[in-house]
Amino acid sequence: MAVKKTTARKRKKNWYEMVSPDVLDNRFIGESLLYEAKDLMGKTIKVNLSTLLNDMKKQGIDAGFKVVSIKDNKGITEFTGIYHTNSSMKRIVRRGRDKIEDSFLAKTKNGKTIRIKPIIITSSKTSNSAISMIRGEAKKTLMIKAKSMNHDAFFKELIHQKTQKEIKDALSKIYPLRFVDVRQAYLEDPKLKKVEEVPDEEPAPQKTQEEAVKEEPAPAETESK
Repeated sequence: MAVKKTTARKRKKNWYEMVSPDVLDNRFIGESLLYEAKDLMGKTIKVNLSTLLNDMKKQGIDAGFKVVSIKDNKGITEFTGIYHTNSSMKRIVRRGRDKIEDSFLAKTKNGKTIRIKPIIITSSKTSNSAISMIRGEAKKTLMIKAKSMNHDAFFKELIHQKTQKEIKDALSKIYPLRFVDVRQAYLEDPKLKKVEEVPDEEPAPQKTQEEAVKEEPAPAETESK
Protein backbone atom coordinates (compact mmCIF):
# COMPACT_ATOMS: atom_id res chain seq x y z
CA MET A 1 0.00 0.00 0.00
CA ALA A 2 1.41 3.36 -1.03
CA VAL A 3 2.15 5.76 1.79
CA LYS A 4 0.78 9.26 1.23
CA LYS A 5 3.42 11.89 1.78
CA THR A 6 2.49 15.01 3.69
CA THR A 7 4.52 18.17 3.80
CA ALA A 8 4.19 20.80 6.48
CA ARG A 9 3.53 24.27 5.20
CA LYS A 10 6.57 26.40 5.85
CA ARG A 11 5.84 29.70 7.55
CA LYS A 12 7.08 32.74 5.75
CA LYS A 13 8.80 35.61 7.49
CA ASN A 14 8.11 39.23 6.61
CA TRP A 15 9.78 42.57 7.26
CA TYR A 16 8.12 44.63 10.00
CA GLU A 17 9.01 48.24 10.69
CA MET A 18 9.90 49.94 13.95
CA VAL A 19 9.15 53.64 14.37
CA SER A 20 10.22 56.32 16.85
CA PRO A 21 7.97 57.62 19.67
CA ASP A 22 5.26 60.20 19.01
CA VAL A 23 7.56 63.01 20.23
CA LEU A 24 9.79 62.28 17.19
CA ASP A 25 6.83 61.94 14.80
CA ASN A 26 6.95 58.12 14.48
CA ARG A 27 9.89 58.17 12.07
CA PHE A 28 11.23 54.94 10.59
CA ILE A 29 14.16 53.65 12.68
CA GLY A 30 14.58 50.08 11.49
CA GLU A 31 12.93 46.79 10.57
CA SER A 32 13.12 43.15 11.53
CA LEU A 33 12.42 39.89 9.68
CA LEU A 34 9.76 38.05 11.70
CA TYR A 35 6.79 35.71 11.38
CA GLU A 36 4.32 38.17 12.90
CA ALA A 37 4.24 41.84 13.84
CA LYS A 38 3.60 40.94 17.48
CA ASP A 39 7.08 39.39 17.59
CA LEU A 40 8.44 42.94 17.54
CA MET A 41 7.37 43.46 21.16
CA GLY A 42 10.33 44.09 23.44
CA LYS A 43 12.88 44.42 20.64
CA THR A 44 15.54 47.10 21.13
CA ILE A 45 17.48 49.13 18.60
CA LYS A 46 20.14 51.86 18.68
CA VAL A 47 20.17 54.57 16.00
CA ASN A 48 22.53 57.44 15.23
CA LEU A 49 20.62 60.71 15.50
CA SER A 50 22.25 62.25 12.43
CA THR A 51 20.47 59.57 10.36
CA LEU A 52 17.19 59.74 12.26
CA LEU A 53 16.91 63.54 12.29
CA ASN A 54 18.83 64.23 9.06
CA ASP A 55 21.13 66.52 11.02
CA MET A 56 24.90 66.03 10.73
CA LYS A 57 25.44 68.01 13.94
CA LYS A 58 23.96 65.01 15.80
CA GLN A 59 26.40 62.44 14.38
CA GLY A 60 28.11 62.10 17.78
CA ILE A 61 24.90 60.99 19.51
CA ASP A 62 23.15 57.61 19.48
CA ALA A 63 19.61 56.99 20.74
CA GLY A 64 18.22 53.73 22.08
CA PHE A 65 14.62 52.58 21.55
CA LYS A 66 12.43 49.67 22.66
CA VAL A 67 9.20 48.44 21.05
CA VAL A 68 6.34 48.80 23.54
CA SER A 69 3.23 48.49 21.33
CA ILE A 70 2.07 47.40 17.87
CA LYS A 71 -0.02 49.61 15.59
CA ASP A 72 -0.80 48.95 11.91
CA ASN A 73 1.76 46.12 11.93
CA LYS A 74 4.48 48.54 13.06
CA GLY A 75 6.40 48.49 16.31
CA ILE A 76 5.91 51.72 18.26
CA THR A 77 8.94 52.43 20.43
CA GLU A 78 9.86 54.42 23.51
CA PHE A 79 13.21 55.99 24.32
CA THR A 80 15.59 53.88 26.38
CA GLY A 81 18.44 56.38 26.33
CA ILE A 82 20.74 58.79 24.54
CA TYR A 83 24.51 58.36 24.39
CA HIS A 84 27.28 60.69 23.24
CA THR A 85 30.15 58.84 21.58
CA ASN A 86 33.51 58.91 23.37
CA SER A 87 35.19 60.68 20.44
CA SER A 88 32.68 63.54 20.52
CA MET A 89 33.32 64.07 24.24
CA LYS A 90 37.12 64.04 23.95
CA ARG A 91 37.10 66.95 21.51
CA ILE A 92 35.57 69.38 24.03
CA VAL A 93 38.16 68.96 26.79
CA ARG A 94 41.06 71.46 26.67
CA ARG A 95 43.85 72.53 28.98
CA GLY A 96 43.19 75.40 31.34
CA ARG A 97 39.56 74.41 31.92
CA ASP A 98 37.79 72.32 34.53
CA LYS A 99 35.65 69.31 33.59
CA ILE A 100 32.70 68.79 35.93
CA GLU A 101 30.87 65.44 35.77
CA ASP A 102 28.14 63.75 37.77
CA SER A 103 25.92 60.64 37.77
CA PHE A 104 22.56 60.37 39.53
CA LEU A 105 19.04 58.97 39.27
CA ALA A 106 15.94 61.05 38.53
CA LYS A 107 12.24 60.20 38.39
CA THR A 108 10.03 61.37 35.51
CA LYS A 109 6.39 62.44 35.62
CA ASN A 110 5.27 59.03 34.31
CA GLY A 111 7.28 57.14 36.93
CA LYS A 112 10.33 56.14 34.89
CA THR A 113 13.77 56.11 36.53
CA ILE A 114 16.56 57.69 34.49
CA ARG A 115 20.30 57.64 35.06
CA ILE A 116 21.62 61.10 34.08
CA LYS A 117 25.31 61.86 33.49
CA PRO A 118 25.91 65.56 32.81
CA ILE A 119 29.22 67.07 31.76
CA ILE A 120 30.16 70.73 32.15
CA ILE A 121 33.33 72.49 30.95
CA THR A 122 34.28 75.83 32.50
CA SER A 123 35.89 78.62 30.50
CA SER A 124 38.92 78.57 32.79
CA LYS A 125 40.23 76.98 35.96
CA THR A 126 38.01 77.64 38.98
CA SER A 127 37.80 76.91 42.69
CA ASN A 128 36.52 73.74 44.34
CA SER A 129 33.66 75.67 45.93
CA ALA A 130 32.47 76.97 42.55
CA ILE A 131 32.76 73.47 41.04
CA SER A 132 30.64 71.98 43.85
CA MET A 133 28.01 74.68 43.43
CA ILE A 134 27.84 74.24 39.65
CA ARG A 135 27.55 70.45 39.98
CA GLY A 136 24.83 70.71 42.63
CA GLU A 137 22.71 73.23 40.75
CA ALA A 138 22.98 71.31 37.47
CA LYS A 139 21.79 68.16 39.24
CA LYS A 140 18.89 69.95 40.88
CA THR A 141 17.78 71.56 37.61
CA LEU A 142 17.89 68.26 35.71
CA MET A 143 15.93 66.42 38.43
CA ILE A 144 13.23 69.11 38.47
CA LYS A 145 13.04 69.09 34.67
CA ALA A 146 12.72 65.28 34.54
CA LYS A 147 10.00 65.32 37.19
CA SER A 148 7.92 67.80 35.16
CA MET A 149 7.46 65.60 32.04
CA ASN A 150 7.37 62.01 30.79
CA HIS A 151 10.61 60.31 29.80
CA ASP A 152 10.12 60.54 26.03
CA ALA A 153 9.61 64.32 26.25
CA PHE A 154 12.62 64.64 28.57
CA PHE A 155 14.89 62.76 26.13
CA LYS A 156 13.59 64.93 23.28
CA GLU A 157 14.54 68.10 25.16
CA LEU A 158 18.03 66.73 25.74
CA ILE A 159 18.40 65.86 22.04
CA HIS A 160 17.47 69.41 21.00
CA GLN A 161 19.70 70.97 23.70
CA LYS A 162 16.83 72.88 25.36
CA THR A 163 17.56 71.76 28.91
CA GLN A 164 21.31 72.15 28.47
CA LYS A 165 20.86 75.76 27.29
CA GLU A 166 18.69 76.56 30.31
CA ILE A 167 21.36 75.16 32.64
CA LYS A 168 24.18 77.03 30.92
CA ASP A 169 22.32 80.36 30.99
CA ALA A 170 21.50 79.96 34.68
CA LEU A 171 24.87 78.64 35.86
CA SER A 172 26.94 81.13 33.88
CA LYS A 173 25.88 83.61 36.56
CA ILE A 174 27.92 81.53 39.01
CA TYR A 175 30.95 81.07 36.74
CA PRO A 176 31.56 81.41 32.97
CA LEU A 177 30.88 78.06 31.27
CA ARG A 178 32.23 76.85 27.95
CA PHE A 179 30.08 73.76 27.46
CA VAL A 180 27.06 72.07 29.10
CA ASP A 181 25.61 68.76 27.97
CA VAL A 182 24.35 65.36 29.12
CA ARG A 183 26.78 62.73 27.85
CA GLN A 184 24.44 59.86 28.77
CA ALA A 185 20.85 59.51 29.98
CA TYR A 186 19.12 56.15 30.03
CA LEU A 187 16.34 54.17 31.72
CA GLU A 188 17.26 52.16 34.79
CA ASP A 189 15.45 49.58 36.88
CA PRO A 190 13.91 51.56 39.78
CA LYS A 191 14.39 48.54 42.05
CA LEU A 192 18.18 48.77 41.83
CA LYS A 193 18.66 52.01 43.74
CA LYS A 194 16.60 54.56 45.59
CA VAL A 195 15.92 57.81 43.74
CA GLU A 196 16.51 61.03 45.65
CA GLU A 197 13.53 63.27 46.26
CA VAL A 198 13.61 66.69 44.63
CA PRO A 199 11.55 69.76 45.63
CA ASP A 200 8.92 71.12 43.24
CA GLU A 201 10.15 74.68 43.22
CA GLU A 202 12.57 76.13 40.69
CA PRO A 203 16.23 76.44 41.70
CA ALA A 204 16.86 79.47 43.90
CA PRO A 205 19.06 82.33 42.62
CA GLN A 206 22.70 81.55 43.23
CA LYS A 207 25.81 83.49 44.10
CA THR A 208 27.65 85.47 41.47
CA GLN A 209 31.04 84.49 40.11
CA GLU A 210 32.82 86.73 42.61
CA GLU A 211 30.90 85.26 45.53
CA ALA A 212 31.48 81.69 44.37
CA VAL A 213 35.25 81.92 43.94
CA LYS A 214 36.95 80.68 47.07
CA GLU A 215 39.32 83.17 48.60
CA GLU A 216 42.79 82.00 49.44
CA PRO A 217 43.47 82.06 53.19
CA ALA A 218 45.73 84.88 54.34
CA PRO A 219 49.25 83.76 55.28
CA ALA A 220 49.73 83.29 59.00
CA GLU A 221 51.74 85.97 60.74
CA THR A 222 55.01 84.90 62.35
CA GLU A 223 56.51 86.53 65.39
CA SER A 224 59.95 88.04 64.93
CA LYS A 225 62.53 86.82 67.37
